[in-house]
Order: sequence, then structure tokens, then C-alpha cells
Amino acid sequence: MKIALHKKNIRTDDIRMICLLRRDELDGLICSGPKQGKQFTYMLLDERAPASISFHKDEALAELAKRYFNSHGPATIKDFAWWSGLIVSDAKKGVELTSSYLLNEKVEGETFWFSSVMPIIKTTRSNIQLLPAFDEYTVAYKNRHVLIHPASASRSSLEILNPVIVQKGRITGTWKRTIDKNNVSIKTNLFVSLSSSALKSLQSEVKSYAKFIGKKLVSK
Repeated sequence: MKIALHKKNIRTDDIRMICLLRRDELDGLICSGPKQGKQFTYMLLDERAPASISFHKDEALAELAKRYFNSHGPATIKDFAWWSGLIVSDAKKGVELTSSYLLNEKVEGETFWFSSVMPIIKTTRSNIQLLPAFDEYTVAYKNRHVLIHPASASRSSLEILNPVIVQKGRITGTWKRTIDKNNVSIKTNLFVSLSSSALKSLQSEVKSYAKFIGKKLVSK
């Protein structure tokens, strides 16, 4: 079942329908469906997201902790609680239930947990990446100080949720795109000085991004 909504010429009956749809969303009966052209649609939740395996509370806490630290570690229990919305006591319990799977390391008085099975990741040419706004790398942690480059602490802390330039795991600047039908231009704002080789690698990342979205890179 799909229900399409039209934005134009909304009448009183349409407003009532929207309110009913919102209520059905909150009750877990329906959810957003795929767009039909410019129209938004709704679908039955059971059709959009078929029923999955059911967990008891402790099983769910253990599974969530395992998945979080496997994909986001090293991280602290407070980071896990922040990301998941769990109360800290439940976050701690999740870690305790998964302790045989996790390793931990103390750094400057804080305990960081991570998977005992760490994937092998090949480093890029310069360890420079362009990340979008609200990327998991910047929002999935309560304390984000380890992401901030020491030479630009005041600027990085203000810009951390914007599209950022990351070098060797730390924020070194921001970037902004201007896009039209065929072209894209990208403006970078560096907080620290980069070497000539790092600047070349940054430009390479910019070109790769333009290629990825299928647009011609232009300068402004």
C-alpha cells in the first residue's frame, strides 16, 4: 500500500489526513516510502521493514554494544550512551556483556573500547578525506576532542558538524560545494598549513568527489 501526498492546494481535509498519517507513524503502522517523482509517499511499516529477530533486553544491549564498538571503536562508554540514547548504566551493561569480544585501552584517564577483531584498512595516499556534515565520524561521539587538530582547536570545535576536511584522523579545515545541473565547484577553508604534497592530495580528493557525483569540476 502506498499513499501519495501533494503539497499544492492543501485543504482542510488534507490537513486532517496529514495528522492521521503522522499519528499512524508514531504508532508504528506506517513509514516514509520511496518518492514518486516529486511526491512523498507512505507505506505500511511491515512492508517497508519486515519483522526482524526479537531480542531480550540483555541480548539487545550486548548486540548493540558489539555493533557500535566494532564500527566506531575506539570509543568510551559515554560515547556509546550518547550515540545509542541508552542510559549510562545500560551502556555499561552492554559493554560488560560483550567484554569477551572487546579490548580496552586507557588513554589520559579515559577507557577506550574497541573490537578485538580489527579490520585491516589501507591508508590513502595522504590520509585526507572530505566528510559530509553530520558524518558518523564527527557525531557518533560525546567527546570529540580527539578529532580536533591542536593547532586549530577553537575553529575546529565550532565547525565540527559541518562538511570537514580530515587529515590523519583530525579536522584541518572545512569545505563547501556549489552545484548546478552539470557542474560543481568546491571551496576549501583550511585551518592549518598543509604541505605541497598534502595540497595535491586534497585536490585529488576534490576531483574524486566531482567524479563520484557525476559533475564537471569548475573553479570560481
